[in-house]
Amino acid sequence: MHFSGMQRPTQALIDCLSPGNRVAILDNEGDKFEGLVKRVDVAGQPSDFVLLLEKCRKVGSSKILPGVQEFTSDTVKGIEINDEHVHSVATAPVLKPIIESKKKSLEMPVERKRYGNQNPHLQRLYPPQMDEILNQTQIVPPPVLDRLVQQEFQPRSLPIPCQEVAHMSGEKFKERSLEQFKVIRGQTWANPNQPPPLKHIPRKLYSVENHGQTFDFAVQELGRQQRLGLSVQGQRIGRSGQLSLLLMSTRESVFLFDVVSLGEEKCFGKNAPLQKLLEDETIMKVVHDCRSLSDMMYNKYKVMMSNVYDTLAAHTVFATWAIYHGFMPRYATPLPELVRGYLGIKVQFNHFPHKRAYATVEDTAIWMKRPLEPHMEMNAVYDIMYLLELQKATRDAMNRPFVNMTECLLSDVRDANDLDCSVKLSNVCQLPMGCKTILPNWKPNEFKASRMGMIEPPFVHQTMCQIDPMINFSRDVIHQKRPPGSSNLNNLNF
Repeated sequence: MHFSGMQRPTQALIDCLSPGNRVAILDNEGDKFEGLVKRVDVAGQPSDFVLLLEKCRKVGSSKILPGVQEFTSDTVKGIEINDEHVHSVATAPVLKPIIESKKKSLEMPVERKRYGNQNPHLQRLYPPQMDEILNQTQIVPPPVLDRLVQQEFQPRSLPIPCQEVAHMSGEKFKERSLEQFKVIRGQTWANPNQPPPLKHIPRKLYSVENHGQTFDFAVQELGRQQRLGLSVQGQRIGRSGQLSLLLMSTRESVFLFDVVSLGEEKCFGKNAPLQKLLEDETIMKVVHDCRSLSDMMYNKYKVMMSNVYDTLAAHTVFATWAIYHGFMPRYATPLPELVRGYLGIKVQFNHFPHKRAYATVEDTAIWMKRPLEPHMEMNAVYDIMYLLELQKATRDAMNRPFVNMTECLLSDVRDANDLDCSVKLSNVCQLPMGCKTILPNWKPNEFKASRMGMIEPPFVHQTMCQIDPMINFSRDVIHQKRPPGSSNLNNLNF
């Protein structure tokens, strides 16, 4: 049997695929990808399959996507086999369901659902439960937020985050740290073995769901600030997306605006209170990676954000000269990595988003559900509660050469003896030679940068920290570190 052209992914077509076949895939968002079949796995029912492609690229682009790309039956709209010869149905290899070999182990109690019992490392890993992962479940359940009934509008009390030095939790990583973290902490921590004190972490959460007194109080409180943390959540944030939540934070409080309940026009229409706050040039808005947010605000709501401090921008400036030796990091550093690196916040107090690159719309639709589940609300809070603290830390890192230069000028004449002092004072038109040694070196050093990743001038493909405690990735495999369905903290290995 021979197939030509884009075909619906029938069982007969799937059976004809063999490793090495060149195929084209049309996903449910209308994007087309080409690559070589690495493996086809059947997950339970014949109609449920996972197609793994290597040397994969998006049609219209010459760039090969890194690693192995995964396409599942619920996201594949069509398949085209480009090889001249493919196996017929009669001779096609029999594909064993990936679940069949583990069927017995999956029927065992939770504590036995593991990949192996010979390797101690594998004993800590479990088969990934995609329903839990895509439900944005984190490594620990969300904390119960007590309501402060004695205070006006009865806000809820936020947890005090714990800190640590290790770049990952657990005894295994004691006394170890990533090179990136070493540089960050060497420049910003007074003591590399002591996390910095947290002075700008909000302690109260106000949920704003209607245009009543709580809304008016929130707008007035936010309008009195000089700096605000800003974060949003929704379905595929951007000009074509849907906004679910807008959060703003002060040093004391987080204000969670439910845009679904409040209405977009009431929030961002002409002269609307939130629109005014976002456009206010006197109030600094601290965000992490403002690209999607800026696109949505301007193109969907006609809001031109002003006085924005982006922690990703600040870190990238610092990292280019201090970590990657003059090469710009190719990949945007996610917020949890900065929170871990600069502030030492434990993983239990972070939000690690789980979404598939090819199913962003589907995987972010969870933010539009109402009522909002407690763990989703806490995920949103974790995405904003560290921004003001992180703004100070990244500013100090980015400004380190300026601070060092100022210190050099302060001490140049002050610490000189009388003879040198007279010489220096007569030559104040010239900067001291000591200033030269403290300037950042922006000249790319390929030898040093290559130790941090693959060089592609002017970028370095830096190694990204694997800090999500819920999931472990290896080259071709994803593991889950939390026992499926478990909410018992005593059973968690992290």
